[in-house]
Amino acid sequence: MALAAHTVRRNAIYYWRRRYPTALGGKTFLISLQTPDPNAARRLAALVTAESARAFEDMAKGRCDHAGTVDRLRGVIQAELGQPLPVRRPPQAKPLPKSDAQPRIETYSASIKAIATRLMAQKRKAGMSEAMIAQMTKVFDLFREITGVQDMRQLRQHHLAVFVDVLEQLPQSYRKSPKDRNKPIRQIIADARGREDRRLSVTTINRNLDYLGQLFTKARAEGVPSVGDLDLGALRQRKSQRERDERPAFNAGDVQKLFTHPVWHGWKDKTHWQEPGVRLVQDGLYWVPMIAALTGARREEIAALKAAEITVMDGLPALIIAPNANRALKSLTARRDLPLHPQLVDLGLNDHAARQIARHGPQADLFPDLRPRKGKGFGGQLDYRFRNLVQTRLNGNRDGKVFHSFRHYVATQLGRIPDLPEADRKDIMGHAGGSITSQRYSETTPLEAKAGAIRQLPWLPVARPDQRLSRRTV
Repeated sequence: MALAAHTVRRNAIYYWRRRYPTALGGKTFLISLQTPDPNAARRLAALVTAESARAFEDMAKGRCDHAGTVDRLRGVIQAELGQPLPVRRPPQAKPLPKSDAQPRIETYSASIKAIATRLMAQKRKAGMSEAMIAQMTKVFDLFREITGVQDMRQLRQHHLAVFVDVLEQLPQSYRKSPKDRNKPIRQIIADARGREDRRLSVTTINRNLDYLGQLFTKARAEGVPSVGDLDLGALRQRKSQRERDERPAFNAGDVQKLFTHPVWHGWKDKTHWQEPGVRLVQDGLYWVPMIAALTGARREEIAALKAAEITVMDGLPALIIAPNANRALKSLTARRDLPLHPQLVDLGLNDHAARQIARHGPQADLFPDLRPRKGKGFGGQLDYRFRNLVQTRLNGNRDGKVFHSFRHYVATQLGRIPDLPEADRKDIMGHAGGSITSQRYSETTPLEAKAGAIRQLPWLPVARPDQRLSRRTV
C-alpha cells in the first residue's frame, strides 16, 4: 500500500515529514504520527498537512515561529488521538476532589455533514419547515460533492470559488428527474451545454451562498476558527435585472387563458385530463391556482391549509395563513388573515372546507389529495400537472412562467388600484414593511380594507358547476 503524501515509516511507526517553503528557510519538519496503523496514519497525515498550510501562512505573516508551529501540528495529532496537550499548573494548584471534578465534554465533530445536521436540528427546533430544511441540506450535500471537502477545517477560499463556478453551469432542473438523480455533476453539466438560458438564476446562487454562510456561522460558534477567513461576500453574484423581473409574472391575458383549461370547465378522464369533457373535480389542482390568482398567497401557504383556516372573521369570509402542523412560514410577516374573493365564495370554497371537517374532524387538511409524497411539500404535488397545464395554455411557456408568477400578477394588480396604501398591499402579500418603524409599530390593515382591495382583482373565466357537469368534490 502506497504511503500518504508527506508520510514516512521508521521502526514500525509513521511520521509526517514536510519541508518549509524556501521563503521561510527551507527546514524540514519530522513529527511522529504515533501509530503503526497505515490507515490511521493516512487520516492523521491529511489533517496535519491541512493544518500546516495554515501554519505556513501564519509564519509568513510573522504570527507564528518554528517552535509554535511544531506544537500546533503535534496538537492536531494529540487532539485526534484523544490526547490533549498537558496544562501547566502553578505550583500551589491542587487537584480537585473527585466530587468536584468537571464532567468530560465531548468535542463536536468538525465534519461538514455533522455541523449541518446540528444546524438543521437547531432550525427544526426554531420552527423551520421540513421543506426548507430539506432544501438547505441538499445545498450542503451538493457543496461537499462539488468541493470534495468533508472536514470544515480543511476548507479554503478556492473551494468556495469552485462551488460557485459549478453552480453557474448547472441547469435549473438538475436532479429533479429520476434519471438524473444519481448522475454525476460533471455529466449533468455536459448534458446541459447549449441551454444557457435554463441555468440557475443569480438569486438561487446567492441563496445557496446564504445557506453556506449560516453553516459557517454555526461552525465558528462551535470552535472552528478557520472559517472566519472564508469570504462568501466576494463571490455573490450581481443581478443584471431587477429582482421583480427575475421570475416572469403572469399578465392579465395569461391568467384569463389559464383558467379556460378543462380543469375548471370539465375534463374527459384521468388519462386525458387536458381534454374537454364533463368531469369537474374540486380538488387541490382546481382550488389552489384560483386562490393564488385571487389572493396572491404562496403555493405552499395555500396547499398546506387546514380546513378550519377557512373561516369567517368580522363578518367576512376569510382564510388564515399561520404556522400549522403541515408547514411553517417563510417569515414572521407571512402570518396574515386574508378576506376571500367573492368568486371563491361563489364557487363553494367555504362549503369545501366544511365537508373536510365533517369527514375528517377539526384538524382536517383543506386539500387532503395534496399530502406530501417522496419528500415533497404539499405544493409539490401540484408541480407536474400545473407545469403541463401552463405549457398547454401558454403555447409552450417559452418565458418559463411558474406558479409563483401568480404572486407577481396579484402584486401588479394591487399596485394599479388607485389610492391603495402601500402598507395595505404589503399586508395582503405578506411582505415586510419598508422601514423598521413600519414593521414594529404600524397596525395591520383591517380586514375590511383588505377586502376592498381583493374584490377588485379580476374574476376568473371559470365555469360554475351545474347540471351539465359531473361534479365531484374531494
